[in-house]
Amino acid sequence: MHPILKLVVTVVLIIIVVFVMLLILEGTLRLVFGSPGRRSLQNSPYTFNQDYLVSMKPDFTDTFVRSKENGGDTIIWKTNSQGFRGNELSKSPDYRLLVYGDSNILARFSKDENTFVSQLQSFQNLLYPNKQVEVINAGLVGSGTDQAVIRMRKDLPILKPNLVILHIFASNDMGDVIRNRLFELDKDDNLVRTSFPVLPDPELRSQKGFQYFIQSTKLYSLAARINKYITNDRSKNPTIFINEISAVNTSEFDVYQQHQPLKYSHFSDHYDLDVATNPKAISSKTKIKLLSKLLIEAQNICAENNTNLMVLIQPAVFDLCQNHLFGPKELSTYKDYKADYLSRIIEHTCQDINIPTLNLYTPFSTLNPSELYFRINDDHWNDKGQKLAAQLMSDYINKNNLLINN
Repeated sequence: MHPILKLVVTVVLIIIVVFVMLLILEGTLRLVFGSPGRRSLQNSPYTFNQDYLVSMKPDFTDTFVRSKENGGDTIIWKTNSQGFRGNELSKSPDYRLLVYGDSNILARFSKDENTFVSQLQSFQNLLYPNKQVEVINAGLVGSGTDQAVIRMRKDLPILKPNLVILHIFASNDMGDVIRNRLFELDKDDNLVRTSFPVLPDPELRSQKGFQYFIQSTKLYSLAARINKYITNDRSKNPTIFINEISAVNTSEFDVYQQHQPLKYSHFSDHYDLDVATNPKAISSKTKIKLLSKLLIEAQNICAENNTNLMVLIQPAVFDLCQNHLFGPKELSTYKDYKADYLSRIIEHTCQDINIPTLNLYTPFSTLNPSELYFRINDDHWNDKGQKLAAQLMSDYINKNNLLINN
């Protein structure tokens, strides 16, 4: 046999053997560990929404597994027929509260009875033992104030709540109004809807082809886990994370300034580094101004529906704790950084337009904040943090007669 032909045959045989071995390994991994590594859209609790990008699927049951650092618990949670987390809504409760917010409000990482929403209902029931109080969980992973405003237009005339609570996560919610490209400011600083068509989020688009096939295999999942272990996030220098966030901040604002359509996923939330460390930057001022205009819009919608509105501000874990990817120690290297600024600027913005506001920064910071949030790779509040927030919120509502004074 000719040497070149012999080499070609040998290479082909090696490829065939390797391919067969990979097939056997893939089959073994699926047999041992179950379905393919990449989650299908059919198994996702989220669906495309043509008005505000993403919504929750109705009548959906899902599972969340906490990381080992955070206990490793398995949480089973569900949505009702209207796409809200929890049981079906009451027909005519005496008092109804509607809570909008992001993943901290949806809280798929907590059992239903331990979520902020459920605990708030429990505290309110203690205050009104002879009344039926219902608190609706309108949380949505990745949601910002812009999406909440659009949802209010539809929800309030139907649900007729006594009180709307708008949760704002100081860590990243100001960035949402830039990223989502649903609203912008015109030349006169008026809030306007962008003219771009609302398209399915990149994370929700149907994926096909060879790349998706590879990413759907257990081998790919195993390789990803090994890579994550080797390049463990905790071993990275905090400066790397901060620089990465800074670069994304710049890119996101460039998209906004150049009047381009949505580029980043609804789910790609991250710390608002520019606002926290450089509040005088044009990107920071634009985010704050956009948030203010959206809050005025929310205020108007609630007034039109004879509904009280208040804002709950949850501080960023990076401004409170040092046991995450970075913290106040690293951020303090910026001369304009103040740990309470992100929470405080939201509070001041609300106060300027007379929206009742509960800022959790002080009560969280005066306790041991590391006990109120998950650890290392999760910036959400934990069960204890949600309980404290619910207690403070219940007291605030009662003190200011927000539930009955409408």
